[in-house]
Amino acid sequence: MPTHSCPHCRQSLDIPKELLGQTLECPVCHGKMNFQVTPVARKRTALGKWLVGVGLVIAVIAYGVVKMGMLSATPSKPQVSD
Repeated sequence: MPTHSCPHCRQSLDIPKELLGQTLECPVCHGKMNFQVTPVARKRTALGKWLVGVGLVIAVIAYGVVKMGMLSATPSKPQVSD
């Protein structure tokens, strides 16, 4: 949970990510505040989701290749024709 400070009384507050961007009230001084999600944090989240998706695709392809026998743990000897 991200930690923020109330802009009115400087009280340290743990604010869940899902509440960022909403107007909140400080439990100590009752001042109104709004903490925005930074564009950098949004980009990191999007990049992280993309990387997880790519990793899953690679894992599925690798599983299919091994399952179909296109890749084996031991290299096969080349066949010599007479």
